[in-house]
Amino acid sequence: MPRGGKRPRSGRPPGSKTRLILALTPSEPTDDAKPSPRMRMATMRRQVALAVAAGFSKEKIAVLMGFDVGKLEAVFPRELAHGAEIVLLDRMLDLDMAAGEGKVAAAKAMLEKIADSAPQPAKHAPEQNSGGTKLQRAALLLLQGGQSKKET
Repeated sequence: MPRGGKRPRSGRPPGSKTRLILALTPSEPTDDAKPSPRMRMATMRRQVALAVAAGFSKEKIAVLMGFDVGKLEAVFPRELAHGAEIVLLDRMLDLDMAAGEGKVAAAKAMLEKIADSAPQPAKHAPEQNSGGTKLQRAALLLLQGGQSKKET
C-alpha cells in the first residue's frame, strides 16, 4: 500500500472556480471593433480641418462628408473657421514631441517655423550683433521666453 501523497478525490472538486482563465483585452479598439461615437466625431473634425487647410470650399467638403452645407456649418464651425491653424498646431505638437525625443531634424524644423513667424526687425535700424540666420533668431526668441528684443 502506498503511503503519503494526495488522496484521491480530496480537496476542491474541479470546476470553473479552480480553473484560471487569462484573457487579454486591448486598451485601444482593434480593427474589428466599432469605434466609439467620440472617436468617429474626432475623425470627422480632423477631416474637415484638413480639407479647409487644403483649400476646399464648404460646398465641396459638405459633398465629400455627406452633409448639407447648413449642417456642416452647424456641427463644425471651429474647423471651418480655423482649419489651417488647427492642422499647423498639430504639426507643431508632433515636431515638439519628436524634438523632445532628441530628433535634431524636428528641432531644426520647429525652430525654422518659429523664426518664420517671429516679427522681423525694422530694415532701417542697424542690427546689434543679432546672429542673422532664421535658426539663430528662433533660438534666441525661445531663450528669451517668446519675447522680442524690443519688449525686454
